[in-house]
Order: sequence, then C-alpha cells, then structure tokens
Amino acid sequence: MRLGSSGLLASTSMSIAAHGHLPEAAAQEASNQSWLKAKVETSLNDTRPNIPHDQVMAEMRAMLAAKKKTCATD
Repeated sequence: MRLGSSGLLASTSMSIAAHGHLPEAAAQEASNQSWLKAKVETSLNDTRPNIPHDQVMAEMRAMLAAKKKTCATD
C-alpha cells in the first residue's frame, strides 16, 4: 500500500485501477469509501455514552476465555 494524496492509504487494487487496468476496482473502492464515511459519521453522531476502554477489554477477555473453553471441550 501507499499513502494517497488525500492522506489515506491507497490499496493495490486502487493503484492498479488508477492506471486503467481494473476500472471495477476503482468503483468498488469508491463504494467502500462511501460506506466507511457513512459509518464514521453515524458513530460520531451517536449520543450514547462512551464505554471505557478497560471495560471493553475486560468484556472481550471474558468472551474470548469462554470461547476458548468451549473450543477446548469440542
């Protein structure tokens, strides 16, 4: 990957598409960028309270431990 002029990383498919080899890749990249922009905007506009990092990590560790335990018994 390389850093694009917008400051975002440009994917290999986007680089190839820019040179006329994969026009469908450029369309897919634009679609992905639109989707991501909408997700970020939705998240920024979310008025629910933030969850502290330590709480999220504790919950994830518990979930992973439970999954590991389940997989070990299978």
